[in-house]
Amino acid sequence: MARVKTCMICGQPIDEKNQKAVPYKGRYAHEKCFNTVMKITVQEKHDKMEEAKKDRVKKNNKTTPIKVVQDYKTEEEFQEQKRFFDLLKQITDLERLPARVYKIAEDYVKKYGFSYKGMEDAIRYFVFVKENKVEGDGIGIIPYIYEEAQDYYLYSEAINKENEKIMERGDKLYQTRTIRIKPDYNESSQLINMEDFWGDADAN
Repeated sequence: MARVKTCMICGQPIDEKNQKAVPYKGRYAHEKCFNTVMKITVQEKHDKMEEAKKDRVKKNNKTTPIKVVQDYKTEEEFQEQKRFFDLLKQITDLERLPARVYKIAEDYVKKYGFSYKGMEDAIRYFVFVKENKVEGDGIGIIPYIYEEAQDYYLYSEAINKENEKIMERGDKLYQTRTIRIKPDYNESSQLINMEDFWGDADAN
């Protein structure tokens, strides 16, 4: 007795007298079932290819937004920055500072938390207070003297404020007092006779 073949797609027996058996994945399937599966498979592949094509088009057409980082500054911060760079130009006797000076200054602000006002104070302290000579662009010394300069100017500011308070209350510090001295008269003392100094007026 011949073995009946079973369609691996639908699971039903294949009547080889009336139906054609098609080899499929090492077994057999109805021709109709096979054609249906092939159509579905081809359609799925086509859909996947179209989807992938659309994704590539979207990816190619999609423009990457440019990140614009604005470093917004207040007018006061802008003026502090300008004064700092003007001071560097003054002490280095340069009309234009090298580009790297601006980059280093920006790194000091972002990495160390320095302010442009604080860096200006540091340079002034190093050059004008400590009377040191500037070597190179002058900006390299800042991390080494920044804290010391801040302490110096904070102390100076405290002293100036105290002096202002003293000046404001100056009339209260020195009060005028009137002291009356009572003459010490000795009642037993004799009066001076002026004639004793000038002699006897009748003798002349």
